[in-house]
Amino acid sequence: MAPGVLIFVVSFVARAFWVVTLKNDLYWPDERAFAEIARHLAQGDGYISDSYRANPVLPFYLSLVFRLFGESLLVARLGQCVIGGLTCVLVYGIGARLFGRLTGIVAGTLLALYPPHIYLSGVFYAECMLLFWSAAAVYLAVRSMQPGGSIAWGVATGIALGLAALTRATVLVWIPCVCLAWLWRAGVSWRARLPLCAALLVGSTATILPWTIRNYFTFRSLVPISSGSGTLLWQANNPFSTGIDHTDWDLYPNGSLWNERLARLPAEQRNALVAQYNEVEKRIQDLNEQFQDSSLASDRVLAPLAIRYIASHPLQTVVRSCRRLRLLFSAFSPTVSANEHTVGRYKAVAALSFYPVLILAIVGMGLGFSRFRDVALLYLLIVSVIAATSLLLATQTRYRLPVDPYLILFASSVLARLPGRLKVIPVEAPTPPGRGRIPQP
Repeated sequence: MAPGVLIFVVSFVARAFWVVTLKNDLYWPDERAFAEIARHLAQGDGYISDSYRANPVLPFYLSLVFRLFGESLLVARLGQCVIGGLTCVLVYGIGARLFGRLTGIVAGTLLALYPPHIYLSGVFYAECMLLFWSAAAVYLAVRSMQPGGSIAWGVATGIALGLAALTRATVLVWIPCVCLAWLWRAGVSWRARLPLCAALLVGSTATILPWTIRNYFTFRSLVPISSGSGTLLWQANNPFSTGIDHTDWDLYPNGSLWNERLARLPAEQRNALVAQYNEVEKRIQDLNEQFQDSSLASDRVLAPLAIRYIASHPLQTVVRSCRRLRLLFSAFSPTVSANEHTVGRYKAVAALSFYPVLILAIVGMGLGFSRFRDVALLYLLIVSVIAATSLLLATQTRYRLPVDPYLILFASSVLARLPGRLKVIPVEAPTPPGRGRIPQP
């Protein structure tokens, strides 16, 4: 059996065993929001959501399942098992092309059995779709920069990146990363790669632009994919953000957590902030009446406040960014809501799964510097996700999941070296009594 087929089977079986144990219900608020959008789509009402939920790939997938099979969560989860299996096969292909066939097999197998990604097959977060489309884009990008790559490969890479960005907008930062990796790989002949970069931009723009136009007429404002980044920027950079844990996600002007921390300040400082944020709240309300979209209104008002705070508190920004980096690379960060999947045993499995991979990945990234030009793409993708999701924005562990496959690739490159490092010393079988060697005269 071909390695890719075997990896797919192992991955699908592992994920299917998990999803059949789940109840026919939704566990997380995000799932309920996406499912509601999918219901409207399945009923022919169109895409009905605020700008924050305007990342359409997962809702369109769920709506297709609902149209064909009714609102069967099991079928939708089994479909995600198939998508997860295909992701593992793509990672195998990436590893085989960049590091060698053995590394690809190890990486695909590890990802097939990796509990955090098995879990994703059972919940309707954007990450399962994001992992597939981003892995497809990376595979196509790797294929494009190898012999035989053509403009068509560049367009296909751009389309895959566009679909990944429509799944979660932070992947937009991967578009320049892929172009940079192509140019870097080409060395002195980098100009020959420019048509490939142009093809990528054409493919990604053609994929994203129709949705941007739709958003403009829907929200009466320029929203390339979805909103929320301005609010996340402020939540991570305001007088009461800490970067320590998930509580920054609960910060809103005049919200309960905001008022709780406000009460600890001296009276003069507290009164100044109350006056400032009463005005902020009024501006948000006015914009909400204009746009009829609270997320878009919050972005427009809070983003400039966050930028000014960053500029006036550079040292605190650096400290908080370091804290968020630690949070991003935690095995299991606290969540705003809780259910049976946030109990201790799930955290223990996450820790035992992730930290060994992280340690091996760090070693693999160190060893990989000797051929940096060949694998620069993976470094750039990992660094870009760190920069886009932890340095300045409120973050959580699941924002790291899109780069887990590439951490696993670096970890697998270390594991694949081990057979060559180990020397097998043959051991002679014991000689039976009376059958020793005949002495020579």
